[in-house]
Amino acid sequence: MDLKDEGAKVIVDRGFVDCLCWIMWFRTTGRIDARTAKSLEELAMTSQWFDKTALTVVLRCQFSTALHRRGREGQILNTQTFVELRNAYDLAIEQMLKKHSPPLLLIETDQLTPFEVRDQILERIASLDAL
Repeated sequence: MDLKDEGAKVIVDRGFVDCLCWIMWFRTTGRIDARTAKSLEELAMTSQWFDKTALTVVLRCQFSTALHRRGREGQILNTQTFVELRNAYDLAIEQMLKKHSPPLLLIETDQLTPFEVRDQILERIASLDAL
């Protein structure tokens, strides 16, 4: 991937891992049935989504860090849901890597500033350019 090329695109969003995580969390917590979850997972895992993916970035932190950043617990940020979602993220990453094997950069952000996270991502993108 040459970022100097006019056709190169960098998209930063919550992406497929996040989508898969929420589908899995909705399924495991009974918010959607298994059949619906399977259909949604198949759509999210369609190879066409991954054909042009040069890098998948996943940012993670511990519950205490998330709580500190948010400032308070809530409907989603609480110990039970945090563990459920963390497990769903791990499963989503595992399934994505088994099916598509895109390059993955997993960053634990607990001890990092936003600038350090940005720099790690940009360094990885630059290393893709070198390939």
